[in-house]
Amino acid sequence: MGKVLQVRVSVASVCESERICTVSPVQVPQQEEAAAVSVEIRRDLLRRTKETRAYSPYKKEVLPMKSVSHGKPCAGNPHARFEEGASASKEPRRNALLHKCNVKNPDTVLITGASSGIGEALAVECAKRGTRNIFFCGRDAERVAAVVRKCEAAAADSVSDKPPVIRGEVLDVTDEEAVRKWIEECNAVAPLEVVFSNAGIGTGIENEENVRRTFATNVGGNLNVVLPTIDIFRRNAAAGVGSSRRQIVITASIAGYAPLSTCPAYAATKAAMKSWALSLRGMLKREGIWVNVICPGFIRSRITDRNTCPMPFFMEADCAVKVMLDRVDRNVGLIAFPWPMRFGVWLMSALPWRVSEFISGMLPEKMSTGRCKGNESKRIAF
Repeated sequence: MGKVLQVRVSVASVCESERICTVSPVQVPQQEEAAAVSVEIRRDLLRRTKETRAYSPYKKEVLPMKSVSHGKPCAGNPHARFEEGASASKEPRRNALLHKCNVKNPDTVLITGASSGIGEALAVECAKRGTRNIFFCGRDAERVAAVVRKCEAAAADSVSDKPPVIRGEVLDVTDEEAVRKWIEECNAVAPLEVVFSNAGIGTGIENEENVRRTFATNVGGNLNVVLPTIDIFRRNAAAGVGSSRRQIVITASIAGYAPLSTCPAYAATKAAMKSWALSLRGMLKREGIWVNVICPGFIRSRITDRNTCPMPFFMEADCAVKVMLDRVDRNVGLIAFPWPMRFGVWLMSALPWRVSEFISGMLPEKMSTGRCKGNESKRIAF
């Protein structure tokens, strides 16, 4: 009867986890067979050790893997969120979260308040860039006709292969029914892509009549433009009409960042539009509608022409609209410039209210009231 050997192997601390692998006594008839069993046990332990290390929770990267779209752990590896084969770039997700875009010049734009100032410069610049359909409105018939001629001259020098459609309308944005009808007619001619809700007024005296007019135009006028535009964009998307670009751009002001005692009604209306536009942006981006708000500083217009206060970082309208259009094409949500003024008003709004109130009281009057006779309104429309 051959010799009987008992083999007992104990391995501790395998792969940082203090495991003990015990092999029960094995009886073999010969010493050679016992040695073979020992080798087989070692191979099995080595294989298990490698597997444990590969799936160790303390290892951040073990195997070449590919991203899993649903973000769930892979089968067999509870600590890995990747599978073998592809790169794990986060760039598409980052771009989706930031909701950025880079697009060409739109084919169709609609602009309110385009008889002067920023609106006029927007219409002319769009014509220079080759926009095929330009619809705009203003309150003054003579100035509207003049802007049509400027746009036609600018379009003649553009690189567009065919003459654009340029239409100016004499319209008051406070007339809800007329504004809705006009926007529907423009969309029937050419599906709208970008709508600039730009009309606004500034008044010289804060009396009751002027305050009501300021809110009716700067707030109510924007509502009359934006709300029908949202309905039209939704209908166009459902019917598959026009391009995939559907964008609303609301003109506010740098004055909307902080309360200003020099122009309470104007600052309040611009703050309301800034907040509303940014809120709409978050709500409508799920439907593929982009919303942007422009908060410029001092830009040459019929409003700033009446200002008697110092106007730091003053810009000409044609230079300002180039900045606006470039950022609108990149879908920048909040377009506020120049940056020194943006930082200044942001800092003022972040200060304790007593400090900001003191600073606001020290600011010079935005408009000289000495030019007004009695309570005559200095109403500037554009």
